[in-house]
Amino acid sequence: MSVSDTGVVSVVVGVALSSGAVSVGAGPVVASTAAPGASDASAVVTGAARGIGAACAKALVEDGWSDLLLCDLNGDLLAETAQSLHNSGARIATLAGDVSAPDFMEKMIAACDGKPVAAAVHAAGVSPKMVDTS
Repeated sequence: MSVSDTGVVSVVVGVALSSGAVSVGAGPVVASTAAPGASDASAVVTGAARGIGAACAKALVEDGWSDLLLCDLNGDLLAETAQSLHNSGARIATLAGDVSAPDFMEKMIAACDGKPVAAAVHAAGVSPKMVDTS
């Protein structure tokens, strides 16, 4: 984990949250500039439909974040993940799409409804099972 001069925290090999939850592996990049649960800020998680991304979204909610935007290519699985988190009382918005698409960042910003993004987890990726080799 490293902290920049501006207070941005980056974790490259896993996710460390104040609740003590840690996920280790070839994990996501995490950046945060606010305390968990900041009412005027959102956390964005890419790759949130399953695996590390879904686990990070769950950990953020458990750590007090109350406003999340979950993004993933698989809209159906993303909806299932979001539904499981809605029961926590957090506001969970979803955005299905390809994070590598040139216009996806604009869509993510619009989906945040004007709230600043105070935490980001970039866990989107392609596994060998997802690649068409035919």
